[in-house]
Amino acid sequence: MRKIILILFFFGGLFLGHSQKFDTMSDADKENFKIKAIEKIKLLGFTFDKIATSRNIEDKNRIIESILPSFVLKPEQATIEVASRKGKNDYPIETYLREKLKNYKKRYAVVDIDFVSFDIKDLRPHRTEPNSYYMEYTIVQKFCGSKLGNRNKEGLLQYDYCDYTTKKGSFLIKKVNTILGSKWKMLYESIYVVDIKIL
Repeated sequence: MRKIILILFFFGGLFLGHSQKFDTMSDADKENFKIKAIEKIKLLGFTFDKIATSRNIEDKNRIIESILPSFVLKPEQATIEVASRKGKNDYPIETYLREKLKNYKKRYAVVDIDFVSFDIKDLRPHRTEPNSYYMEYTIVQKFCGSKLGNRNKEGLLQYDYCDYTTKKGSFLIKKVNTILGSKWKMLYESIYVVDIKIL
């Protein structure tokens, strides 16, 4: 009986220590990460558009290399789900950026990608990562492509394909060690399609 009590006390102390150690982010930090989440969502929309629309391969590669470290890459790489008339497909983020998004110009003369709206939830303890938080968000993305880039009499582009896709994703916020000490780091996790409306 004494052994059982000691074991329970030992593991109970571990769990108690874990819960006490976990919530080290201040309320001010949490509010700052909400602001940072808005900035990162806007950055993601801007980045997707630049990779898809730039005609300079070196610029595309430079942008891809700069955004990739902002995603969860280990132990499993974050994925992104895309939708079209043909259905849904799921890709590792690096494959999507280098092989799909980067090559939209081969299919369309003009591409337009815009995050028209988004919504952000509060921080919560992460479901699988110890001593970490996550923050969910929803975005509505508008995608349009024109094969020839023709314009009508009013000067507006004539698109061959347009859709509004509602997507959900999340951020992982975890402590990392740097040469200046430990700090909170925010990473994009996987992004999934909720709904698509083809125009």
